[in-house]
Amino acid sequence: VEHALRAAVQHQREVGYVFSGSEPALMERMLGRSRPFYKAGPVMRLQKIDPDRFATFVEARYRATGIKPAAGLGTAIVELAGNLPYDVQRLAHEMWDDVRAAGRKKADLDDLHDTLKRLLGEHVTLFESMWQRLTLAQRAALRAAVLEDGRELLSADVRARYRLSGASTVQASLAALVREDVLAREGARYVAVDSLLREWVARRTY
Repeated sequence: VEHALRAAVQHQREVGYVFSGSEPALMERMLGRSRPFYKAGPVMRLQKIDPDRFATFVEARYRATGIKPAAGLGTAIVELAGNLPYDVQRLAHEMWDDVRAAGRKKADLDDLHDTLKRLLGEHVTLFESMWQRLTLAQRAALRAAVLEDGRELLSADVRARYRLSGASTVQASLAALVREDVLAREGARYVAVDSLLREWVARRTY
């Protein structure tokens, strides 16, 4: 597909193309040295949307459709979704659907929790399949990343708390999880690429 797309693109000089995605490793592979789009154009990394502005936008959209959001609901949605645009839109829209289906005109934190519970149930097969593909060391590293907010994962304290192996083994597991787009690096932190997966891991792997 990439070869065919590149062949078409290079003949359309008056058309601009933007390739975007929320899975960093996938985008990096697409632009790799051996791929058709290697050096095809500039690469830009967008910063996250300001969470307060995002929360205000979500609440405004609810009001525009006749549903009154409880105070702080937008902030709760953005935080729960990890301020990831796709995840925020998914969670906000799914909850909006649930509230509308119930014939209600108000949305609150109970609705948010109910929608989250439903979504986790719908994704359990997918997440279980992914979990089974991970090595034991990768599962342990992922669990630690989720429960420790992705911080200090190589420290002796964290490794002892979650019964992790040596620092080099943990580092190798984290690198593998990043390559598979399960985790992403944000400065010194490792964060889950999918906020639903993060919540599933937090609930199912104690």
